[in-house]
Amino acid sequence: DDKGYLVFNGGAYQNARNFTGIGVKYISRGLIRGNEKIFLHKTQKDDVVIVEDAISAIKVSRQVNSVPLHNSIIPLELILRLSKRFKNLFIWLDKDKQKESFKEAKKAELYFDKVTIVWSERDPKEYSDNEIKNYLQKE
Repeated sequence: DDKGYLVFNGGAYQNARNFTGIGVKYISRGLIRGNEKIFLHKTQKDDVVIVEDAISAIKVSRQVNSVPLHNSIIPLELILRLSKRFKNLFIWLDKDKQKESFKEAKKAELYFDKVTIVWSERDPKEYSDNEIKNYLQKE
């Protein structure tokens, strides 16, 4: 927009990221919980990756299905919804959320065949398509 925000319209909610460095980093409006957008990959069916933000979800969805949390806590409702559709869950939170990643993975283990935590130095959005693919194949 004209104030330097990149706005993601999730339908029932909007999430905006400020890239100017002035003011708040994120602004959200509407109800995210229960309305999380699933970015579907055209051929990948069994795996889904949970990331923190919409830009990361869009980039990851070029390789595999993905969902932006706009947070670092995975609601149980989202785990249940995803487990009905996907067999394997990857959790790729930001580097500073290692503790949360373990906690969220433990919570999801009962509902998926496999739960994997992805570690990286940078956010998923900062990687190329090939780098994202390599991170997901390592796990």
